Amino acid sequence: MRWKILTGSGVLSAAICSCTAKTLLAATDPNVREDVSPSQTTEHTLTLKQAQVFFRHGARTTIHTIPKLKEACYDERVLRHQLPHTMFDLDMVDLETGGPKQNSKLDEHYAKKKLWGGCEAGQLTTLGQQQCFTLGLNLRDEYIYKAKLISEDYDPSTVFGRSTNIKRTIESLRCVMAGMFGAQNLRKIAPVKIYISASKKEVLFPNLAQCHVLEQNNHSVLFHIADKPEYKPNRLKLEKVFGVNFKDHVGLSFVGIRDDLVARKTHGFPVPDFVLPFWDMIEVMASKMMYASFCGQHKAERPTIMKLSTGPLMTMVLDNIQDMEENKRDAKKLFLFATHDSTMVGILGLLDIWDNEWPPFSVDIRFELYENQNKEKFIQVIYKGKARKVRGCDSTLCSLEQFRKAMKPYMIREKEFLSICNSDILEQIDKEIKEEEKGEIQTEEVREQSETPAGM
Repeated sequence: MRWKILTGSGVLSAAICSCTAKTLLAATDPNVREDVSPSQTTEHTLTLKQAQVFFRHGARTTIHTIPKLKEACYDERVLRHQLPHTMFDLDMVDLETGGPKQNSKLDEHYAKKKLWGGCEAGQLTTLGQQQCFTLGLNLRDEYIYKAKLISEDYDPSTVFGRSTNIKRTIESLRCVMAGMFGAQNLRKIAPVKIYISASKKEVLFPNLAQCHVLEQNNHSVLFHIADKPEYKPNRLKLEKVFGVNFKDHVGLSFVGIRDDLVARKTHGFPVPDFVLPFWDMIEVMASKMMYASFCGQHKAERPTIMKLSTGPLMTMVLDNIQDMEENKRDAKKLFLFATHDSTMVGILGLLDIWDNEWPPFSVDIRFELYENQNKEKFIQVIYKGKARKVRGCDSTLCSLEQFRKAMKPYMIREKEFLSICNSDILEQIDKEIKEEEKGEIQTEEVREQSETPAGM
């Protein structure tokens, strides 16, 4: 069987693929199953109907700093310079009320931490702006010029932009849109509406503050996982190298150490020579912590943690697809979601394509909806520019029916979400959780860390 990917008005030249099996794009992908004979040469055309793009914000200033290590100089005049080719006015609308967006508690938290050089913690840098602008250029090539999914003129009836309620993701979305549609063009119709959810309703990252079960798991990972046999020997090495004890500093962990070092490396600041032999170990340990935070620490708890952390988001993805299937008037062709590394890890885990690597700045995951001449629909997931064979699917091109079946155990609506979140299910699954909490002193700082997704 030969598949040709077409668009509404042309050939998607970057994605034309003749392949045996139900595959698309990735004939050399080892995950692809060749289960259809090459002699079946009936040609079918696949038309791109919708794309949902989740991307991590661009490079940012550090959130955590390593005690006793001299801070890097984050010069605000250099690192927070606004790039003119990304600038246009935004109208930030509350998704639920339609009014102005609410204040961001996380931004207020970051504003309290001034870094050497004048920058605030966790802010998108000039480099991060350019990274997201470049992503926008790539999306323009794929979905405007090649796929012709949408017009090169921004049209809010076909494109939907949404960000988490944090300054760095809002700015990242602006830069991506500037890359796709051109800031000059967007200024002509500005302010451009983008949508932001109140924190209580947020699904674009694991909503720990609204879910006791997720908060418990995140707390366990941040404050106790480093004592476990898989982590402790490496923790002791780092404590010796940096001359600090993890337990003496709230938030100090493999994740926090990585955060400081990666921000230095990304922006061209020197990383101390004594750290370099431990770089790979820090990467591995921090990535494992992130996966444990948003996908569960043990096999038994993973279905529950993934359902709570990323199930609401995946439910939204499938709802958006259904709107397109039903030809609803407000169905969008392209969704742009500005998110975080925590979002990326959760999605990768849920799809069973986690590669044990921390998602880099401005990386994206795309859900593409295709339709053939018989009106049959298919899903393709792209990560780091490559089609992936996801959970429950036979190949990188997955029938929508098969994809829905694979995702069904993780789908969750608000009522069920709150019911599970307020239960003691995690304590039933993981007896260590309750033991860890005995005798703990829950300061305001500890509570704040516990309710904030690792990495944020």
